Amino acid sequence: MISWMTAEKLTALNKLAGDAALGRTHRRSEAQQQVRARAHLKQTDRVRVDPDALFDVHIKRIHEYQAAVAQLIETVALYDQIRSHPERDWVRA
Repeated sequence: MISWMTAEKLTALNKLAGDAALGRTHRRSEAQQQVRARAHLKQTDRVRVDPDALFDVHIKRIHEYQAAVAQLIETVALYDQIRSHPERDWVRA
């Protein structure tokens, strides 16, 4: 979850769930951000992206990979500690 988003703010947002004008504003803003992202990709990587591409799907996937890599690094660090200090009691209850 986004660190600046508190439960109170989420509750306040819930009241706006049926606001059609807010929904249109959000969709327009999202479309503008996708236009900016496509322009950036075209300029920096010379890649054309389908205007209907779903960028957020890829962002979520990257986040999942980052979490898996972080867990792997933690596991390797713990393994290294166990190998370095075999005299310790490493069994967790």
